Amino acid sequence: MSDYSIVDSKEVEKLLRLLRPYVVVKKKQLELGLNILQRLKTCKSNKEFLEICKFVDKFSKLNYSKKRTITSNIVKDYFIKNKSLPL
Repeated sequence: MSDYSIVDSKEVEKLLRLLRPYVVVKKKQLELGLNILQRLKTCKSNKEFLEICKFVDKFSKLNYSKKRTITSNIVKDYFIKNKSLPL
């Protein structure tokens, strides 16, 4: 098995849109991924970013990822610690 990583969000969105008509099994992940990418485009505050992180948590629950260590709770704690987010 091999992995192919695309890191540019515009390219990821382009690929997801191209694959959209053909995806059956991972449809929820595809739609959630597109939703996250759209929200990131308009994100203007730490509060909005934290909400996006919660969507990423939902995405994570649909997939098993042994490498993922940063969750929305860790982001929230960071923002609170650095006084970047109201309590």
